[in-house]
Amino acid sequence: MKNQVDHQPDKEQMFTTKQLVAFGNFLLSRERKRSFQDPSNKDKVRKECNYVNDTDLANWKNKVS
Repeated sequence: MKNQVDHQPDKEQMFTTKQLVAFGNFLLSRERKRSFQDPSNKDKVRKECNYVNDTDLANWKNKVS
């Protein structure tokens, strides 16, 4: 069973250690890197992968729910 994660935007949330580790693993995953793929500009892809944003959190929440 996957962990339930609240999908309400702009709401302060608490996460368990297990959820934070899962999010960290998602940030390091090939799946996330593939979402940035732009064959014409690999430097841009590398730079984008170095930052975390609200889209990353939303994508992870969708994956685990």
